[in-house]
Amino acid sequence: GLDARSLSTVLKSINTTHRDHITTHYMGNQRMITDGRWKLIYTRVKNEERKGLYDLQNDPDETNNRIHDALYSEHVERLTEKMKASPAGFPSSSGPPD
Repeated sequence: GLDARSLSTVLKSINTTHRDHITTHYMGNQRMITDGRWKLIYTRVKNEERKGLYDLQNDPDETNNRIHDALYSEHVERLTEKMKASPAGFPSSSGPPD
């Protein structure tokens, strides 16, 4: 089934936000999570992992990957935990066909 919530409070302007994060997945081997400010991308192709962390406020074009910058490790950890808890979880190792 779908993981869904009613948008009625947003549409009635009772709440200005609906969720604290959004997750997406693509073809079994890619996951993305964002809280609006930070975006974490996790991709696995043929058992090779690739990760990206982007500051969407200061880098909206996603040109500066901050994944290895210790200054931003708390965002990586926080978003990784939320991704693990999402229904899609982490990407499979098989990925899409070549």
